[in-house]
Formats: sequence, structure tokens, C-alpha cells
Amino acid sequence: MLAIVLSAGPALGADLATAQKQWEAKQFSEAFRNFKVLAEGGESAAQLQLGEMYGFGEGTAEDPKQAEFWLNKALAAGQAEAKNSLALVQQRQRMKADIAAYTHNFTGQQLAYGSYGCVRPSIPEHSSTNADIARTNEAINKWRACYETFATRLNGALPVTNTIPPDIINVMNNDEFQRASTSIETVYARLAAEGQAVADQVAAENKSWADKTVQFADKTKTDKEVLMREFERITRDKQNIRANLPSGK
Repeated sequence: MLAIVLSAGPALGADLATAQKQWEAKQFSEAFRNFKVLAEGGESAAQLQLGEMYGFGEGTAEDPKQAEFWLNKALAAGQAEAKNSLALVQQRQRMKADIAAYTHNFTGQQLAYGSYGCVRPSIPEHSSTNADIARTNEAINKWRACYETFATRLNGALPVTNTIPPDIINVMNNDEFQRASTSIETVYARLAAEGQAVADQVAAENKSWADKTVQFADKTKTDKEVLMREFERITRDKQNIRANLPSGK
């Protein structure tokens, strides 16, 4: 009997190590099958892992009752960690709606450009006075500050672990986290594109206004120079006329 027990021990250990490696490699179906065989054979570490896999639906359909059954067996067999695992599985059941908010219902609207109330500047075709230029620049700068707040907060929301609260991440399984990541990244890409479209339009209007204002100023300056030269010519002509007038003698 002793020889049989000694030969069985290492074989069981090797299977447990294989199952653990499969789990770490996210080969959940294979890991589940191996942990189940080991757990049914009385291996407490496998019972702990099997209970968690039932609780999180990894490699099998999620089954809280089976999770509780196997985690309690592991706890009774001396696996103290099973107590925390059981509490986590129970917490997961209570937070299903919170998980779904990121895996299926995420909108990110609190980070959308429209939620910041940025007042889009009213940019004229060109400005003809310094006061008008100052007013337009003030409106553009005020909008830009609001837009930069939007952009900074949106950029700061990634990676997705900056968006999903840690307590929710803690009760997600791998598939849920991947779906949430894809959903969040897709939404943020759309929000960024929407905000960028507005920024591109404002930038184009700003450039056109600036160019036309400079052109207007240059033209006005040229017109003034032409008028001044004409005034000087007329003045000279008047002086010449006076100089050529008869003395009255």
C-alpha cells in the first residue's frame, strides 16, 4: 500500500501543476476538466480552483451553487483562501449589473465633448478693428480651454483600468474584462473622433479668419498709403499753383 500511495502522490501533483498552467494560459476548458478530476479525487487545491471556476464561469457555465459546494469542501480540507474566494463569488453575484454596465451598456457620455458645455466661438469672416480681433481671440481661447479639458480627461480614461473601478474588475472573469475593454476603447475612439471633428472645424475657421484679417489689414494699410501719397501730391500741386499765380501787379 505504501508503494502505491507514494507512486500516486507525484502523479497527482503533476496533474495539478498541468491544470494550473492551463489556467494561467487561459486554456480554461482544459483546466476545468483536469481540476474537476482532481477535485473529485479529493485534491483540496483543485477543489479551491474548481469552485472559483464555477463561480466565475471559466471553462464551464457559471454555477454559484457548485462554486459554494466546492469552495466549502476546500475550506473544510484546510484551504483557508477558500473563505475569501467564496466571499468574492458572492460579491460577483451582487454586482452583475455593475459588470454589465461595462460589458454591454457602456456609453461614456460623461466624457463626451457635448457634456462639457463648450461654447463654440462665433468667428467672423474677418475683423476690421483691434477690438473685434480681441473679442474673437477671447472667444477662441475660452473654447480652446474647454476643449483641452475634454481631451485631457478622455485621454486620462485609458487604459481601461482607469475607467473600470477596481472592485468591479476584481469580480469580472477574463471574457468579461476583454469585452469591457473592447467596448470602452470603441466608445472612447468614437468620442475622440466627434470632438476632433469640432476641433478641426474651429481650427479651419480660425485660420481663415486670421488669414483674411491680415489680408484686410494689409489692404487697408495699402489704401491708406495710396491716399497719403495722393494727399501729398494734391498738396504739392496746390503749392505749385499758388507759386504760379500772378502777383496782382
